[in-house]
Amino acid sequence: NIFSPTAAPPNNKFYVIGYGIDWFKLVIYNRWGEKITELNSVDDTWNGEKNGKEMSPQVFVYYIEGEFRDGSVIMNQHGKDKGNITLVR
Repeated sequence: NIFSPTAAPPNNKFYVIGYGIDWFKLVIYNRWGEKITELNSVDDTWNGEKNGKEMSPQVFVYYIEGEFRDGSVIMNQHGKDKGNITLVR
């Protein structure tokens, strides 16, 4: 749950890894609830920037929802699963 844009791959970007994913939506927010970015494909990555500007080191929260090809869903009792990611430089 830690990544650094200045690190060597694969730890220099935040992304989703998975097999059999039909669709997902992962939204990253800062500690004030401001939306930073959204990932919708396993090809999408986040490099620790917002609008081309480096974000300061901090903890971000993400919410993810989605579905696998077998029909099982990615969510908790509130309809989405969540976690946090720490950005270090």
